[in-house]
Amino acid sequence: MEHVFLLLFGAGLIIFIYQIVKKTIRGLIYPIISFEGEVISRSYKTKVIEEDDGTERIEEKYGLEIRMPDGSKRNFSVNKKLYNSVKEGDYVSKEKGSLKLKKVPRKKNVKK
Repeated sequence: MEHVFLLLFGAGLIIFIYQIVKKTIRGLIYPIISFEGEVISRSYKTKVIEEDDGTERIEEKYGLEIRMPDGSKRNFSVNKKLYNSVKEGDYVSKEKGSLKLKKVPRKKNVKK
């Protein structure tokens, strides 16, 4: 029984470490990559948060789902200004060295 527990604990620990390493590598690589993709959907979420003093505040989150050049889909959190300036079918890009997306003119001859 003890061996089963150790085996399950070890497997869980390996999965946990893998997830941390994967996110760390992605975070380190993100500033040095560039890409351009098509906006395929937009999302807007609100959340009411109660503060310690009893007041409430509304937290707003804006997101875009982007079709990447390789055909995969990725979700990005964006600011309100970019969210309001793009619609489905528009193109956004991220330049090397930048952490933010920006709207770019529509590409011609893009394969879907």
